[in-house]
Amino acid sequence: MLKQRVITAIILAVVLVAAIALLPPMGFYLLVAGVFTVAAWEWAQLAGIVNPRHRLVYAGLVAVTGVAAANSLHILEGLAPYIEPILSANLALWVLLMFLVITYPRTTVLWRSPVLRAVLGAALLICTSLALCYLRQHEYWFAMVIYTILVVVCADTGAYFAGVNFGRRKLLPQVSPGKTWEGFVGGLCANVVLAMVTSIWVEEASMALLLVVTLIASVLSVLGDLTESMLKRHAGVKDSSQLLPGHGGVLDRIDSVMAAAPVIAIGVLLHSQLG
Repeated sequence: MLKQRVITAIILAVVLVAAIALLPPMGFYLLVAGVFTVAAWEWAQLAGIVNPRHRLVYAGLVAVTGVAAANSLHILEGLAPYIEPILSANLALWVLLMFLVITYPRTTVLWRSPVLRAVLGAALLICTSLALCYLRQHEYWFAMVIYTILVVVCADTGAYFAGVNFGRRKLLPQVSPGKTWEGFVGGLCANVVLAMVTSIWVEEASMALLLVVTLIASVLSVLGDLTESMLKRHAGVKDSSQLLPGHGGVLDRIDSVMAAAPVIAIGVLLHSQLG
């Protein structure tokens, strides 16, 4: 299982970085649309939609809505006045999800409706895809997208090593028994190092802003993983699907990115406004 997981991870990393680097803007948008459409199909199961045809319809509706939103709001043109309220609303939604995750299972009654879970998934997936498409408009878009991925990787890697070596106190055992407070802090520390090294390497970057944005993105990346864990636990499934050998589904790989990417996009907006 570990060998299969490592092989799949290496292949995914190579393909992803190559695609991000080589694809033209429209190719990048289509890649994002494809990935998030598959993720929507997987989310449908977590929402309680078990009929395969209904899951396909849900994925199609999410995709069409995302494309319509991108076109009508001119997101693909990188217009900040339109993306800013979307990102702000998305951040507020993650704050609400933090409350629901922390209070699970006592507050399950608030979101157990399949309709609510379906709407929640659509909102998160569409907002994240719009944030990534907006980042693609930036002059240093490649660095921004890769940095988003690095924040998630550092949070996960730092948490793993700190948890294995120092983990004692459970973070939220009712949601994810394997996560510890020590691991959580380890992930934050890894991202502090990432932000500091990046601010030194990139002269135009504000260390204070980069630290704040990176730490918030790091915290929310953990929340993204916990949110999916909570929904999977409620749905009684281990993985969102079996599309990726050793890794589960696409949603299992992008749940943290869904939370981190909009925060990075907000950081880009703030940097442009302050600069």
